[in-house]
Order: sequence, then structure tokens, then C-alpha cells
Amino acid sequence: MGLRVTPAQWQKVKGLMEDALALGGAERAAFLAALPREEADLRAEVESLLRAYAARPGFLETPCVVGAAGDSDAADSSAEWIGRTLGSYRLIGLIGAGGMGAVFRAVRADGLHERPVAVKLIRSGLGREYFLRRFNEERRILASLDHPNIARLLDGGATPEGVPYVVMEFVDGLPIDEFCERRMISTRERLQLFRTVCAAVQYAHQNLIVHRDLKPANILVNSDGQPKLLDFGISRICAPGQGSEAERPLTLLPIMTPEFASPEQVRGTSITTVSDIYSLGVILYLLLTGRRPYGSASTPHELMQAVCETVPLRPSASVQRPASEPTDAAHQRERQRLRRALRGDIDSIVLRAMRKDPQERYATVEQLSDDIRRHLGGLPVMARRGTAWYHLRKFLARHAIGVAAVAAITAVLIGAVIISVREAQVARLQEARAEARIKDVRKLADSLIFDIHDSIRNLPGASASRHLLVQTAVQYLDRLSREDTGDRALRLELAAAYQRLGEIQGGFTYSENDRAGAMNSYQHALALLEPTVAADPRDGRALTALTALYLRLSDFSWLMGDGESVMRFSERALAHGGALAMLEPGDPQSQTLVIVVAADYGNKLYRLRGDVSGALARLVPAAARLEALWTRAPKNRQLSRSLCVLYYRTAEVWLHAHEYNRALAAAQNARRVVAAVLAESPHDADLQIQNSGALHYAAAALMGLNQLEEARRLEQEALAPVQALAAADTRVAEYQGFVGMGLDRLGEIAARERKVDRALELLRTGLQMSDHALESGTRHPYIRHENAAAAALLGSVYVQRASDARRSSAGRAADWRSARDAYGRALESFRATIPIWFEATGEAGQAAAELQRCDQMLAKLR
Repeated sequence: MGLRVTPAQWQKVKGLMEDALALGGAERAAFLAALPREEADLRAEVESLLRAYAARPGFLETPCVVGAAGDSDAADSSAEWIGRTLGSYRLIGLIGAGGMGAVFRAVRADGLHERPVAVKLIRSGLGREYFLRRFNEERRILASLDHPNIARLLDGGATPEGVPYVVMEFVDGLPIDEFCERRMISTRERLQLFRTVCAAVQYAHQNLIVHRDLKPANILVNSDGQPKLLDFGISRICAPGQGSEAERPLTLLPIMTPEFASPEQVRGTSITTVSDIYSLGVILYLLLTGRRPYGSASTPHELMQAVCETVPLRPSASVQRPASEPTDAAHQRERQRLRRALRGDIDSIVLRAMRKDPQERYATVEQLSDDIRRHLGGLPVMARRGTAWYHLRKFLARHAIGVAAVAAITAVLIGAVIISVREAQVARLQEARAEARIKDVRKLADSLIFDIHDSIRNLPGASASRHLLVQTAVQYLDRLSREDTGDRALRLELAAAYQRLGEIQGGFTYSENDRAGAMNSYQHALALLEPTVAADPRDGRALTALTALYLRLSDFSWLMGDGESVMRFSERALAHGGALAMLEPGDPQSQTLVIVVAADYGNKLYRLRGDVSGALARLVPAAARLEALWTRAPKNRQLSRSLCVLYYRTAEVWLHAHEYNRALAAAQNARRVVAAVLAESPHDADLQIQNSGALHYAAAALMGLNQLEEARRLEQEALAPVQALAAADTRVAEYQGFVGMGLDRLGEIAARERKVDRALELLRTGLQMSDHALESGTRHPYIRHENAAAAALLGSVYVQRASDARRSSAGRAADWRSARDAYGRALESFRATIPIWFEATGEAGQAAAELQRCDQMLAKLR
């Protein structure tokens, strides 16, 4: 065991350490050898610290424990643990190692779910008993905490060798300071993010837990912008009767990170919740200025001395945060702007949290967070002296417009007052005119597009009525658009109306497919929204509208066969969705859109690029997140439809990966989700089509599992409502195409059962239906690809019949000619879908090979 050092002796060790670090190798050895005999034991402690410092110069910046030389085997050798299974978890990689042990990344060994976890193992060797006490304390602390911004304890146990471990939530994120710099978020956003951290720390304090090692590395922020508080390894329960740590003799260097430790931690005196407040102050200083408050300290002793004695510069005088502009002049302007933003309230808040005397700091983390809230709201803060002038300035800042108006009325001449009144009258007239335009747009959207069109949109036989509404809406919107004066609210209303109009004209709604008109409407909406968002990126309504429009344009480009534009618009939607997630994390509608955008990007990765793993990495978690929102509103039509589509798109990718059971489960989830809203609206044509899609993917999975009878039953169930829609409204080309697709799938099942004549009948009829749909103008990608696939399948069935030795020579020759015709049209159709359907390249090559085979067989039969 190491030397037992009292707090008083530790002060001497620190001084000797500083003196030794200032000397070179030979001088340092001579200095240590010359120490008096009574200090020989302290010399051994200093030598141990010097060896640790030489091996890892930054060791004082992270929590560490110094003992005998070479005792750094955190949880023994990490390589020996990787691959082992502890309980239900298999260790797959090292996350990090520290004084108490090592943390590994792990997954469920039983495959119950694929979410990673973090497994923490206690170290062995020197100080084992001490670490075991700390480890058990951490486990007890984590078990008592349940907060969304604190990494959760999931499980625990011991290895066969008796090494205890805990299983914790895995946080895939960046340290909070690195997150802020990479995202280049504003000062206001940093303060709001910091308040979320404060809420987690306050929760711990309310549960009598002092963290004692708050620093950026222990606050990770995930991609959604949510911080997670980690590492309660040196926390303690501040329950009465435990005594201060200063009363206990020490065998170890105090476990802390000196740069973020409070003066009382450095001195080894009593630690309370206000010690964490000091650490939070240092973190806030770093987030706002880009530098640490004691950055000039060059040795550990200097750093500890600065923590205890030096008052740091005001944040506004210490700004080093990099600006995004490339020029030196721009950097300087950005620093000046930051200094102005931090001067005053923020300076006072940070420095109060970092007072050397614990009694002069904020009494609670909640007070610190509330002072930041008051600053953000323009209210006086507790950290500043409440002089009358200070409160007056705050009042003036909050009511600048009203105060300015009063000052103008009392200060200007009568002539200026008359001019102001006249200008106000003009402004009111303009505002009234703009409001009238907005009311006109809303009236059009609500009465014509939303109310009347939506009430008949999914009714069979409503195409002619929809066409009349569209013509009226186009004329009215174009007239209002020509009168656009730049009013923001009017632009948003016009953009929303144009987007809905585009969807009616020819998106994925089932209409007469006026593609040119749809694109024109979408471009009108885009021209209104892009400059509006650029002018104010924090306008949630405008950002939501633009994100949804990019998503729609990606789908429309797919419909038009423009694969390059598909991915470009999908990537824009994804980027804007990320910004929306940060801006409105608590809004269910915004979050639904963000999830749908992420899932759509995954679907496009698969459909256009064949990236199965990339698609599943987005589709599977998106489905789980959307399911969580859906459980709160299972009767919401749009939410149910989105989740249904997401599930059967996931099933489609699982089918490609030959994971038939997973595909079946996803398709059954799609059926479950759409069932409730379809029961409420049994005549809704769109919901009937989505239900048919879910049934088809379930049938396809059953075919993969060779359960052909049940697959046929589901395909027949999927086909019946689509046939009814096609019969009721013959002008909707998509209905005809969907009927053809259903017949093709029944033909495929018959072919699998070797019912050749039945398969030929179904496939020929199905092709006639899809041919009619394509000739009528539909460009629906699934109808186009299915038409090609059905032609190829028809060719294979003719080949199957031509191979029957009982057929006459003439009959076989006729079958080979029919097969050749089918493969020829399949080849042409596959080539046309290559830009939007990644499998089409291989399918075209296979059709070409079969076409050549047909020519060879016909040559033999001549």
C-alpha cells in the first residue's frame, strides 16, 4: 500500500512537486537526493507523482489516482475483456479507462435488441478496497437517479472472477464544449443548453448527490442536442453524519479534475452542493469564451494555486471563441460582438458561481439557472447589485418600443408629430391591406383546397370536381402572388397554399396528374419560402414549411424519374430537419416531420443507391420514435398513415436482405397501425391503398418463407378494395396500375406453384392494366417497375412451358417467341427505371441475357 498522507503533508508534497517539475533531469535527481531524512517518505510520494506525470503529462486534467509505479491497469488489460460476455452483454470495444476502472461498449448477447450500452468495470490491484467502495457508491447513486439528462443505470453484476460491473445507458455524443463549437451555436443557444445541464445537476442535488467532477467530458450532447450527465464515480451522498473528507487521512491524490475543481476540493476541505456550482461556473466560462479561466497556469501546483487564490478575468474580457468568418477583421468584429453580449449580466453570473468562498456563490443550481433565464428574458439578475439605474436600464431594454414612442411624443416638435401620425396611418393601411390578403389566402385554402377538396379527395369518382377546384385555385393564387409586397405572414400563407395545390395537381395524390402544373406550384412555394427562412432561420413555422416542401420535392423528383434531384432535395430536407429538431425539440408535429424526413432519406438511400445497411440504420430507429408518438394519438390519420408507410418501407428493405421474418413483422405493424383509422374512415381511398400496400409486403414475406397459400389469401385481400376504386373512378390512372400490380403478384404465386396457365392468364391481364395506366399518364415508380418485372416474369413462365417435353415443336417455338417478346419489353422498361430504381440495372442485364437465350433456342428450333 502507498504512503498515508494527511492534508497538511499534502501541501508540502505539492510544493516539492512544483519545485521538481521546474528542474531538468540531473538537477531534479540531485534535488530529491538532497531532501532531509525526515522528508524521505514524502520524497517517495513525489517521485511516484513525477513518474506518472512523465508517462502522461496531462494526467492532472482527468480524474486519476496515483499509487505505486505501474499501477495503471484499469480493469486489468482492456484487450483481455473485449469479446467476453458479462451477464446478458458482450463487450465489443473500449470506450475509455480512468482511475477507478474501464468503460466498455457492449451489446446484448441474446440479440433482444441492438442498442449499445456502456459497461463499467472496477480496476484491480492497488487500492482495490477503496475503489470497490467508490464503485458500489456509484452504483447506489445511479440506481437512485431517474432524469432524462442523466445517463441511466440499466443493470449490474459481477464477473466470474468477482470483478463488479455496472451497465449504463450508452451516450453517443460530444463533450458539451466540442458540441457547441462544431455546431457553432449562438451564445443564447449555449445558455439554454447549459440550463438543461443545470436541471440535471439540480435533480441530483435534490436527491442529496454531489457530483464532484463536473466538466465538459462528463456532459455529452447527442445529435438531437440533448445533454447527458455522466460519471458519478467520485460523487458522494451528502447525507448528515458522514463527516468531511478533510477529517480522513489520505493515501491518494484527491480524485478530481483541477481545472474544474472548486477551491475547497483542491484544499481538501468540506465539499457540498455549492462545489458543483463552482464547477458549473467554470464550464459556463469555457462555453461562452472559448478559453479556461486559469489557462496561464503552467504546472499542476500553479493551477491549484490559481483555483484557490486567483480571481479570473471577466468572461467579456477573456473572449477567444472562434468566429465563422475567415478574415482577421471579421474575427475581431465577432469578438467585439461577443464581448458586448457577455458584458454585465453574464460576467456577474459566471463570476458569482466561481466565487472562492462557497457562501458567496449561488445557494442552489436552480438559482444559477434562474438568473440565466432572467438574463435571457431581459429581467434584472440576482448576481448584480440592484441599483435603481440598473433596474431602470433593464426596464427600458424590455420596453424599448414603448419608451421610444413616449420619448418621441414628448421631445419632437408639433410638425414631427404630424408626420409621425401620417406615417402611422399609412402603416395601418398597409397592414390592413396585408391582413386582408392573408385572409383571402386563408379563405381560399380553407374553403376551396382544404375543406372542399379534402372532403372529396378520397371519394371514388371525384376527379372532375377536383379538376375544377384546381383551376379556380391556380387563378386566385397567381393573382395574390403578383400583389406580394414582401409581407412575411402573407408569404407563408401563399407558400402553404401553393404546396397544397402542387400535391393536388400531381404529387402522390391520385388525380389526373398535371405534372407540369404541380412543378410550377412547388416552384412558387420554394421561391417564397427559401428567402423567408434565410432572413430568419429561427422562424419555426417557416423552417417547418420549407422542410416539408423539400421532402415533397424529393418525392416528386422520384415520380418524374430525376434521381439526382431526389437525393439533393432529400439531403436538404434532412439538413433542415436537423435544424428544426434543435429549434423545436418539444413540439410533436415538428418532431413527427423530423422523423419522417430521416426515414425518407433512409428509404431513398435504399431505393436509389442500394444502401441496405444505411437505410435500415435510419428506418428502424425512425419507426420506433414515430411509434412512440403514435401511441399518444392512435386515431390521428396523418400520423397513422406516416407510420404505416414507414413500417412497410422497412419491410421492403428487409425483404431485399432476405430477412423474411423481420419483413413480416414490419408489415404486420403497418397493418396494425392503419387498421384503427381505416375503421373510422372505411371509404378513405388513400387509407385503403396504404392498407393494401401493408398486405402486399406481408404476402411477399410469406412467399419468402414459402407459405404460398397464406400469401395468396393476403394478396387477394389487398386487391379487392383497389379493384373497387378502379371501377368507381376510371380517370385515376394509378388505380388501374395498382390493380395490375395485384394481378401480377397473384401470377407470381401461381408460377411458384407451377400453375403455368393460371400464371399466364393473371400476368397478361395485369400487364394490360398497368400498360393502360402508363398510357394514361401515370409515372408512379412502383407501377413502372412492376410493369417491367411482370413482363420479365411472363417471359420466365413462357420459358417454363416451352421446356415441357410434351409440348409440340410448334408449341415450344411459339412459347420461345412469346418469351422473347416479353423479355424484350422488360429490358426496355427496366432501362427506363434505372435512374430511380437501383435493382433495375441488374434486372436489365438479366433480361438481356434471357433475350439472348431465347434467340439461341429459336435458332435451334428452326
